[in-house]
Amino acid sequence: MDELQNLISDKLQVLIPDYLQNLLPFDVIILLISTLIKFLIYGVIFIVLLFTLGFIIDFLKKDKYVFKGYLRTLANTIGGGEEFVCNYWVWQRNKKKYYGSNFKKKYGVLPYSRRARNKKYTRSIIPFRKELYVVVR
Repeated sequence: MDELQNLISDKLQVLIPDYLQNLLPFDVIILLISTLIKFLIYGVIFIVLLFTLGFIIDFLKKDKYVFKGYLRTLANTIGGGEEFVCNYWVWQRNKKKYYGSNFKKKYGVLPYSRRARNKKYTRSIIPFRKELYVVVR
């Protein structure tokens, strides 16, 4: 039995790196938590930079937007109701205003806003993606 335990401990020592073999289990947990905290901080910084860059680009391009979208026919309604849809990112506030004013001019109604949908009318897995839509028929 002792030989089996020695064999198992020898195999485990090969799998564990040298710098972790001398640490206590509590020290390993602290090391893992500090690594996780660093990863979360870098993730938050990345998202903040993404939003900031997006707002700046939206502000600089606010006069250059083109009104384009697509007509989506809903298969789950009787008579096949249709929606005119335009997609935008969360940080593109000026693009949302531009699309909203064009919907008001073209269809005479204010558009609805929601998370973006796929072609099969299921929620998109892309975060921060939104859409404006107007029910046409």
